[in-house]
Amino acid sequence: MTAPSWRARAKSLARNPLFHFVVIGALLFVAFSVRNGGDEQGSSTIEVDEGRVRWLAETFAVQFGHKPNRTELNSMINAYVTEEMSYREALALGLDQDDTIVRRRMIQKYDFLKLDEQPSAPSEAELKQFYQQNAAKYRTPQLVTLCQAYVLAVPDRSVAMVRVRALANDLEQARADVNTAGDPIEIPACLEDADQEELRRLFGVFFAQTMLKLPTGRWIAPVESGYGFHAVLVTSRRDGPPISLEAGRERVLADWRRTASAKLRAERMAQLRSRYDVEIDSGAVAAQAGKR
Repeated sequence: MTAPSWRARAKSLARNPLFHFVVIGALLFVAFSVRNGGDEQGSSTIEVDEGRVRWLAETFAVQFGHKPNRTELNSMINAYVTEEMSYREALALGLDQDDTIVRRRMIQKYDFLKLDEQPSAPSEAELKQFYQQNAAKYRTPQLVTLCQAYVLAVPDRSVAMVRVRALANDLEQARADVNTAGDPIEIPACLEDADQEELRRLFGVFFAQTMLKLPTGRWIAPVESGYGFHAVLVTSRRDGPPISLEAGRERVLADWRRTASAKLRAERMAQLRSRYDVEIDSGAVAAQAGKR
């Protein structure tokens, strides 16, 4: 075909309305396929390509600790095909509409993909500034100075509680010496600047936590530990020394990431909210809201 003849046919085809209809239809089909991932809801083709097979095999290996054999892999493929068919039929029936569970799952996925973006790593200057602005958080736990006298909690707990209260009263009135009062126990009667780790090691978690709450300057009983009951005098509590940026770098960095992520999420949510006009029926709110 000569060049002039080809151009003449092209011009004639371009003027044909049927040609325009075909082209527009093809463009709409391509656009719809791209929007729906090339596998539209009404398609009767389920493609199990190399990527899907690899994903199924890797999923099996993670769950069972070894690669699937041919039978196991075929079983997984059949299960996937069954699931995909059921999913498409459910979409065709509109079962995803007005479904709270589906709605929440889609919101979760949107949050994960669009709102929960992680911030880039901070510079050293940014991390140092964050550490300085939040210096009060980065101190060693409170240090407690205390004295205690011990009463064995067996065989009768109620009798032991009476004894330890009487012991606390005697100590308060200086009628007893803390170094010799109560039942013997291989723990010092008095501890100076003990931190939570030391108190947990000596007395247990509950006792250690209680030392952060007791009033100071008077004997209190009963305070229970892993051994029994104690009469306790907390004489002072003070903040421990600050943790340097180098010593607490991992903790400071984790806190910075949480703060930066929350800020980034709030910014993204504000941008999203600006795209919508929210109209609230104030009369319905007033009618439905309970009064307290």
